[in-house]
Amino acid sequence: MSHRTILITGGVIFLGILLWGHFHTQKPVLPDPYQIAAQTIQTACAKESIKEHCYAKQFGELTKRHDMEFAKQTLLTLQKTDNQARGCHFISHAIAYAETLKDVSRWKELLAQQNPGMCSGGFLHGIIEIYTGAHPNITVDAPFISEVCSVVKQRGGEFDCSHIMGHLLLVENDVDIAKSVTTCSQISKDFSQFECYSGVFMEYLTRENLVAHRVASYVPWNENFIAEMEQICSIYSGVASQGCWREISHVYAFVYKNDPDQVLTACHRAPDEETARFCYRHAVGIMTVSSGFNQDKFDRVCSVFTDETLFNECVSQLVSSMMVSSHEFFEPLRSYCDRIPEQSRFNCYERLFSYIQNQKERQMYCKKIDTRFHNACWLTSR
Repeated sequence: MSHRTILITGGVIFLGILLWGHFHTQKPVLPDPYQIAAQTIQTACAKESIKEHCYAKQFGELTKRHDMEFAKQTLLTLQKTDNQARGCHFISHAIAYAETLKDVSRWKELLAQQNPGMCSGGFLHGIIEIYTGAHPNITVDAPFISEVCSVVKQRGGEFDCSHIMGHLLLVENDVDIAKSVTTCSQISKDFSQFECYSGVFMEYLTRENLVAHRVASYVPWNENFIAEMEQICSIYSGVASQGCWREISHVYAFVYKNDPDQVLTACHRAPDEETARFCYRHAVGIMTVSSGFNQDKFDRVCSVFTDETLFNECVSQLVSSMMVSSHEFFEPLRSYCDRIPEQSRFNCYERLFSYIQNQKERQMYCKKIDTRFHNACWLTSR
């Protein structure tokens, strides 16, 4: 055997040994802990037709065992496979509750860490509720609201915060709507009186905090309750009226089974066109993230408007409501933008891409839309 052959043979053997060692000494791929947790929660709630409250309970327990960040990552994982986890306001409440209860003195630190818009402000809501619940001597008044909401003002969370405070005001005032509305009127407009008003009226509808504090009981959402709420809304004027009519859209969407035409007709019982638009715009966000909302209803949400300006306003609201709830709505929304009239597509794409912060993701997603609208991918970001 020649010297060259010996060298080549030896080299092949040596390379083989290296490859064998590489493949036999690699660490095994560990399972994704977020995926495991998400699957466990999904299985636990599989038999529930409306899963969000079951998910909320499961995520509260998960947060107790781990922490808020682990629960958030698990939620993002679950949202990829289950649409019912994408409307996550109550889930985020439960996560924030559990984390804040571990050490209530960290409430400001936790508030400052939150993305105010994630899950429609649910994380802020849960933290503030636990803090005020742990300090029963605190008076929820205008100065206290301004103090608390200043913690999240720099991150754009003052509007969500003042909305949450409206909820708490109704508890503080033993379901006295008039007294709570008066307090909202004393808040600096920097902290959004409108959101405070809407929080008061939403709490009267949903009663989550009122029931938790044993101040009131749940009421059935039906035509009788609609009549009661419309009577209450008629008492107020201006911004307070708009806040009331915005929140009544929750009941309209429920009673009329998320039917866009019926909900729009109901919203037009409001005293003027602007207030009716406040009502329906809010209903758009409620309906589109509801479980079982089919494509036929989805396409009709904004097509109820024949006026192009109103149609475009509706499209912007639809996109914003869904993307704030979960970025997993991107693909169905992109498909929606593809289907609407051509003159409105740019507006739709622009609003949609404004929620994609990562530049590489923007480039990737932008390739999926008509090249005529590519400029919409880069105009704005949030």
